Amino acid sequence: MSARTPTKPQSAKVQRKREAIKGKVLAAAAVQMNQRGAASLDLKALGNTVGLSRNSLYYYFNDRQDLVYRCYLQAAEDLEEDIERSLMLTGGNRSQLEHLLSTILIKRTHETAVLSDLGLLDRDQRSEVQKVQARNLDRLEEIFRSGISAGDLRPNNPEIASRVLLGVINWARLWFRWTGHYR
Repeated sequence: MSARTPTKPQSAKVQRKREAIKGKVLAAAAVQMNQRGAASLDLKALGNTVGLSRNSLYYYFNDRQDLVYRCYLQAAEDLEEDIERSLMLTGGNRSQLEHLLSTILIKRTHETAVLSDLGLLDRDQRSEVQKVQARNLDRLEEIFRSGISAGDLRPNNPEIASRVLLGVINWARLWFRWTGHYR
């Protein structure tokens, strides 16, 4: 047997370039997934969109399922970061919610996938995305509870309100595609 030559660690420049390409692929995949669903993700079209061959995508992702997983995980983590940034604001819970909505619906520089086809993921992948999303829901519930206590928000059921808010956000991000309207 021949000994394997150890691979050199990637330079920081190569790693940054790889991450930038990966980000472009994830953003383009999110657009496609939001248009037609994750099950209809077309790797050839995706590669064409980002200037890669279909086979080159496998350098960045193990397979289609890994790509869907990474899109969903990024979407959940982006939301988590948006919530945390909104919580750092002063001015009350209402202002925090307004900032969160503005960030997600207006200021976001890239599209993120709506978590609609989690059943495509294997158990471990689905569990990981659901853990992040559960933390997001918990944080939103905290905003609602605190807002109700402070008198910033009308009394409501924070568990239901946080889920409805995410549902409305997701609908707002998809409706124009489904109805034929564009931004």
